[in-house]
Amino acid sequence: MKKYSWKRRVIIGASIGALCALLNKETRNGAKQWAETVMSEMREYRQHPSKAVHDLRLTVQKLDYYADSLVEQLNKADELVQNRQHDKYID
Repeated sequence: MKKYSWKRRVIIGASIGALCALLNKETRNGAKQWAETVMSEMREYRQHPSKAVHDLRLTVQKLDYYADSLVEQLNKADELVQNRQHDKYID
């Protein structure tokens, strides 16, 4: 038996999982609606490329905002950990 690479096994497993999930009618309908939405957006972007650039710019701005927020939260968490370690050494 030929040994498959781990990447191929992951793709095969994901494909089998997707096919099994599509046995459910609600999942099939949801996937169909999602595909229709994506195709509609692609048609709109094709007709109005400036909208695609504008939407991409907004998405990048949102990602930048969330990244900044995440860094701020991580800094606060680090500060709390440092304070607690400092308090342990004092006691």
